[in-house]
Amino acid sequence: MKRIVWALAIGCALGMSGASQGASAAPPAEPFGAGAKVVREPLSGAVRGVFGLKVVTEGEDLGRRALGFVEARRRALGLGEAALVVKGEEALPNGRGHVVRLGQTALGVPVEGRSLAVRMDREGNVRGVNSDLVPFSIARPERALDAEAAMAVVRERYEVTHVGRPSEVVLVSAPHVARLAWKVPVAVIPLMAHFWVFVDAESGAVLREAPAGHDMPVTRLPRKEGAR
Repeated sequence: MKRIVWALAIGCALGMSGASQGASAAPPAEPFGAGAKVVREPLSGAVRGVFGLKVVTEGEDLGRRALGFVEARRRALGLGEAALVVKGEEALPNGRGHVVRLGQTALGVPVEGRSLAVRMDREGNVRGVNSDLVPFSIARPERALDAEAAMAVVRERYEVTHVGRPSEVVLVSAPHVARLAWKVPVAVIPLMAHFWVFVDAESGAVLREAPAGHDMPVTRLPRKEGAR
């Protein structure tokens, strides 16, 4: 009987210890103030939103205030070593405040299509955060295509009227999955249908193509006969 009681006691102690460890594994919400609700992505644990905030910031420049708020909570937001820059700000309707958008950079070039938005009220207090940033690391490849080679890949593959000079970007498709790419501007119909073609800077493979704006008259780039 004593053995059974001891076994139960040890089992309960281990269970309580495991529960406490599991609870401590989740990052606390205190950096955002009492009552804040933090929403995380189930698989990566990356922060997707923080709501219920009222954090006072100081200064005249909203971009710097938003960036300072985020930098002070970098660990809680799970940003790692990500370098952040202010991409711009927009006013909310009816004078309800502003949204400041922060972009991410890697290897000294922008990360394409990923941002963190800080919502601020008319007094400049931070009221919420939305983010689709994910943790990743990337190294510049030893051998990389130059801009001319990336343009040649596009000309060989697509029936287009114009191929512009590309810029370097980093594409992040999932947590820990990132590639350095050339963002090549392409025109199918001059002044009407413009696309971006993303060419892997190491392998030369086309990673993605996307319209450069909304309401384009064509939705896909026409490929040359026999092109993969």
